[in-house]
Amino acid sequence: MRTANLTIKLALLSVRGNAVQVALTDAQPPALPTIDALQDESLDAAARNCIEVMTGGRFGYIEQLYTFSFPGSPEGGIVISYLGLVASSIDVGRAWRWVAQNDAFPLIGERDQLILEYAMIRLRAKIGYTTIAFQLMPPSFTLSELQQTYESILSRQLDPRNFRRGMVSSGLLKPENAQRRDGSHRPAALYRFSGEHDPASYLTPLARATDTGPGNEGPQ
Repeated sequence: MRTANLTIKLALLSVRGNAVQVALTDAQPPALPTIDALQDESLDAAARNCIEVMTGGRFGYIEQLYTFSFPGSPEGGIVISYLGLVASSIDVGRAWRWVAQNDAFPLIGERDQLILEYAMIRLRAKIGYTTIAFQLMPPSFTLSELQQTYESILSRQLDPRNFRRGMVSSGLLKPENAQRRDGSHRPAALYRFSGEHDPASYLTPLARATDTGPGNEGPQ
């Protein structure tokens, strides 16, 4: 049974092509995925199930953002917003499509704009002091790809030498003992997230792992 006037909105984000992308419904007008809240299902479970439906059973990271009330709007009701993250290797089904976050704003309604903006604020805030960025990475990645993910979220460039030194010394990465060549560039070493710090939520505070990692280098 649906809970009256209570819906869930999901800002599902990924980093693709060096830009933050958001999943929108492949309809007119486009919108953030919307779920009806059911009395026999928790809000977290409903949001999690929505991601699994969109990605064909694969899942990343999710957290509740904020509760919005729109009593004066034509739609009315209460909206529970969620931030979801999936790796660049995970695609969405035919009912949705990835749109660059900046391009998405003029396509969606004011409610969705507010939720997407809040999701970006939360992600940018957390990337500096947690390991949440690893939720956006494929299982194996290069340091350049990891840096590009940070830069895409922060909308600015980071010093490559400081970033790589901080990441390598943080203990958050494990070498894959393999390399990958992209185009004419020389082969780059592959890494994976160690996962030993907080494998359940991937939210180990960077300050606990290192004093020189990207959590401290980023604001400079």
